[in-house]
Amino acid sequence: MLKRIAVRLLIPGLLLIVFTACGGDEPAEQVLFPAVAAEEGSEEAIILDRLDQVIRALRSEDWDTYLEICNPGRDKFKLEQIVFLADTIFNPNGGMLGTNHRNVTVKVYGEDTAITESDYYEFEEHLFEDYSYSWSKVDGIWYSNSNCNTRS
Repeated sequence: MLKRIAVRLLIPGLLLIVFTACGGDEPAEQVLFPAVAAEEGSEEAIILDRLDQVIRALRSEDWDTYLEICNPGRDKFKLEQIVFLADTIFNPNGGMLGTNHRNVTVKVYGEDTAITESDYYEFEEHLFEDYSYSWSKVDGIWYSNSNCNTRS
């Protein structure tokens, strides 16, 4: 009897280990929660996708990706500067692993300007209300104007 119970518990555990080690297609953790679902392919949906990329870059400390999302026509941090900020401000305080944005709204103004506003959370702790990013469309691509330099 005990052998059957052990086998029933062991096999699923081993499958989980194998599945994870082989890079199974586990869904990524949701880090962005829109207030209202955007229409697929809309400007709002594209901007939400870009904000999702920003949040994931912050959480994983992928500073190259983070800076790539910043508006290329504006001043932005050098990689060394953002790494310094992360090492001296964010990492000593636990990093940004739990960063997520909830109740996200997108407002598009004209063809090339937008703002996202959201509630900023660290795991389940509500840190900021009405946290915003401004966005510009450059050569057909949406870029963040926010938090890309010391003047943002």
